[in-house]
Amino acid sequence: PAPNRPRHRKFHPIDFVPRRKNQTSIQDDIQNFYRDVAPPVGKGYNRDALKNELQEKFQFDKGNALPKQGMPAPSSYRKPLQPRPAKITEEQIPHTKEGIFELIVKEIEERHTFLKDLQELGQLTSDVEHRVKGEIAERFGELQKLKTMKTQ
Repeated sequence: PAPNRPRHRKFHPIDFVPRRKNQTSIQDDIQNFYRDVAPPVGKGYNRDALKNELQEKFQFDKGNALPKQGMPAPSSYRKPLQPRPAKITEEQIPHTKEGIFELIVKEIEERHTFLKDLQELGQLTSDVEHRVKGEIAERFGELQKLKTMKTQ
């Protein structure tokens, strides 16, 4: 025997790693996986009929169309409905500076109440708040212009 050769074989950790699978065994595993996981094929649905059914349910069932478990509890407080002010026509636009001043002040007050109502209902978002406050600032600018016109 050779003097430099060890009598027992030394093992390396790589010797204990299982060998790679070949392509056919991998494809068989994939097919078995998809066969087990694949959901059963359902029947087809007529989407137009389902849409019409849902539309009729919402139109004719008084409040019974939505599931009860997901709905919030009804509120006992109801704000009295106020009719929306009609849009101002050309004949209604005041031709005096005082009338225009009152009209602008009324618009500012309406926007303030709108913001307050949204905040009470918890529906005030930052973009709506910024937009309405910008409109209020524009109206104040109009009041300033009107004031400078009065003094001239």
